[in-house]
Amino acid sequence: EDEPVDIDEPWTLSYVPITKDIVSPEAHVRLRRQAQAWRGVTALSPPPTNPHRTQIQSVPPAPSPSQLHTNPLVRPPTYSLHTTVPVPSSSYIAPFTCAITPSASYLADPLNAYAHLGMPKPFVHLMGPPLDVALDARVVGDEGRFARNGCRPNAVLRPVLCSKAKQGKEKERDRREARKERDETDGVDDTLTFGVFALRDLKANEEVVLGWEWDDGNAVHSLPALI
Repeated sequence: EDEPVDIDEPWTLSYVPITKDIVSPEAHVRLRRQAQAWRGVTALSPPPTNPHRTQIQSVPPAPSPSQLHTNPLVRPPTYSLHTTVPVPSSSYIAPFTCAITPSASYLADPLNAYAHLGMPKPFVHLMGPPLDVALDARVVGDEGRFARNGCRPNAVLRPVLCSKAKQGKEKERDRREARKERDETDGVDDTLTFGVFALRDLKANEEVVLGWEWDDGNAVHSLPALI
């Protein structure tokens, strides 16, 4: 006799945790090019720190009109991202580590069914121009992947400019020359990663919600005029 399948697995087993983005070669070129263009921004503000401000909570199953024909207990569990401390507006909440590919590659894959859905699949976000990349956290990622979409978003995904530290120690007398050489490389070691930022002040234990990403041509945009 076959053993029953336990779908109520902990959220930690629903993906492969990573601490560094997995970037395709084409997407890497785009991110590095944009990082070089934004290089001067680092002089305006310090880079965001990464305190642990979030936790994952299980979402109770919602009642469904089709409960007479469907058992809600066999559905996969749903999780959400919540703050653990108050987070000021515009502050960094959590990293969004993922697999990064050109958005055109994601849209062209029929398995993603973008033309049918009119939006990215769960755990996927599309970043528009000038980046034009897809952030895919379906298989790999971090806690930030559990930020759900909603009609009243309180958070947003933003690129973050990061400078990779050079390996090895430099002598004090050579630091000036090394700094000059790094400037001449035009930020070759700079790259972009992504994070979740607060759109307003968030309370402790408040769910972090991102906005919907409906396609511009989707019929959902006509609903406000019909209500």
